Amino acid sequence: MFENYFQLGPWLGIIFGGVIGCLVVGFLAMSQGAKFSDLAGHPGKQLWSVIFAIPIPFILQLVGSMIPGLIVALIWLTAAPIIGLKTVFKPAMNLGMPQLIMGNGIYAVVTLIVFMVFVAIV
Repeated sequence: MFENYFQLGPWLGIIFGGVIGCLVVGFLAMSQGAKFSDLAGHPGKQLWSVIFAIPIPFILQLVGSMIPGLIVALIWLTAAPIIGLKTVFKPAMNLGMPQLIMGNGIYAVVTLIVFMVFVAIV
């Protein structure tokens, strides 16, 4: 079940997906007045963005078929950071649930796209 974790493509997709997803959200948040250094420029945020992406191969394999697997992965990549923000991390800006869902939803989509590209080309 964990054979995808022994291949290079998924790991490159996890790392680059998490980093690029975080960067995209950071640039978008700058348009709302957030500081880039507090979001995408912070090494801890980048690390957590990668950590949240680690279960993607497991989720895709567990669900079995591609479209439902991507939907479950999108839900995970949107919900896990929100739960983290609400329970452990305290965001610099006081954000409402719609902003959290939108920002983390963008992170989820970008991360999955980058992940799928790396899995396809490596």
